[in-house]
Amino acid sequence: MKQNLFKTMTALLCLLAMLTGALVSCGKKEPTKPDSTKTTPSTTVGNGGTEEPTEIDYTSFITKETFDYETIRILVQQNDVLQFDVGEEEPTNKVDLAFYRRNRQVEDTHEVELMFTTGDTQEDYATKLNVASMGGDSYDIVETWHWYVNKWTYFTDLQQYTDILHFENPYWASGANDNALINGKQYTAFGQGSPSVYASAMVVFYNEHLRLNYELDEFTPLVESGDWTIENMLTMMEKATVITDETANSYENKYGLGYNLWSGRALLWGCGLQLSTYTDGELNITLANETNYNIFNKVKTFLTSNNYSYYGGGGGNDKNHLFDSDKNDINAFINYKLLFDTTTLRTSEKIAQLMPNFGILPMPKLDKTQDDYITPVSGVSPFGIMKSSSDPRRAAIILETFTIYSYLTVRPEYYETALKLRYQTDANAAKMVDFIVDRLSIDFLFINGSAFESVADQPFNLIEPFGNLQGEGYYSYMGSLQNKMEGYLEQFMKVYEDAEKPAE
Repeated sequence: MKQNLFKTMTALLCLLAMLTGALVSCGKKEPTKPDSTKTTPSTTVGNGGTEEPTEIDYTSFITKETFDYETIRILVQQNDVLQFDVGEEEPTNKVDLAFYRRNRQVEDTHEVELMFTTGDTQEDYATKLNVASMGGDSYDIVETWHWYVNKWTYFTDLQQYTDILHFENPYWASGANDNALINGKQYTAFGQGSPSVYASAMVVFYNEHLRLNYELDEFTPLVESGDWTIENMLTMMEKATVITDETANSYENKYGLGYNLWSGRALLWGCGLQLSTYTDGELNITLANETNYNIFNKVKTFLTSNNYSYYGGGGGNDKNHLFDSDKNDINAFINYKLLFDTTTLRTSEKIAQLMPNFGILPMPKLDKTQDDYITPVSGVSPFGIMKSSSDPRRAAIILETFTIYSYLTVRPEYYETALKLRYQTDANAAKMVDFIVDRLSIDFLFINGSAFESVADQPFNLIEPFGNLQGEGYYSYMGSLQNKMEGYLEQFMKVYEDAEKPAE
């Protein structure tokens, strides 16, 4: 709805009310409400213990302020624009309708008009950010990407608005936001305002038909008890492996597990690999410590010391069949060649079209002693608020409300209709999806990868079948990068420190 049209209609309604003596409130309207404003956070599972949380009404966290139909300008990535701007007319497509309703809910709640902008290309998007940072044609909110980390100095510190932005709630990704601090400040926030965040979650798919065929017990109880580990997974993988072609990594065989470049990295992260850690608020680079060394070796053994896994390739290899899209791990899975496949949650859309009976699980833990499951991601799309916004506090209010209504209105429909996850029709499936997404975690060096030569990718490169670094020792290779990364970190922190200094 456009501002002028709305004001005109409101004035006419007020006049009509005065003429008829009706008692109505003019200038405000009841917000468009989601089907349900309440949701239940997922069960906490660690070493076998469970704690059932209570239902929470997240709309109670919305700051009740209105802004006289001012325009909120939001810059989004080109690939994601259809998740934001679905036009002024009510769509018939269910997912687009959810986006539309989310936008109307935000506009009605705060009496604003949302205006979405994107770049025609990635370069155009970057140019728009640069121009806005210099005071021209500014934006209030920006959906950004980790390759633009050098431009996040354009954003304001979100820790100023923790009375508005409730990062402790599940519509934000605390496992990412806690690792996004730079000199104690938070320039970006990861949350469910964009489906790209949870669609990029790395998960384990399983073929229910094969599980029954191999007479394996249900997998969900293992997750709930904290026993979903690489050791227990390996036992099941062995039962599902049938080798008829002795050629290494042959597509003709049946395997227990399929994985690719991104999910190989995710297996390491899911087992607790941490290349950077915060100690008393100070960030430390921890590439080659003993903990990472042990995790690396156990995951490498899990993947390469047996023939129970199939590598589907990706990431620039031209050897073997790794660029043959017909022989990737996802196609192997939907052709019933794999019991498990590890890939992104968004892949469920393709899987569901060809496999009617599948399930999802979190990435396995290293062992029983690991505190909780960890859900890595394949990409980073956080939000920021421009320093050049005419009202950063107002932008924070809109960002919180936008994220809440995305969580309540968009998320259920997107899971059900776009990702085909039976989210609204199967309570157990919904519980598992929430359980996985609630555990999103992203390392600082992955969030800011473009400033650190993508060092977060390197550990799996030492394992990757047919890769150039296969056979390199973890300690020697990662240790050789430690000093360089510490130097990059010092430079990186100084750039942000200088960005906070007032202009002379």
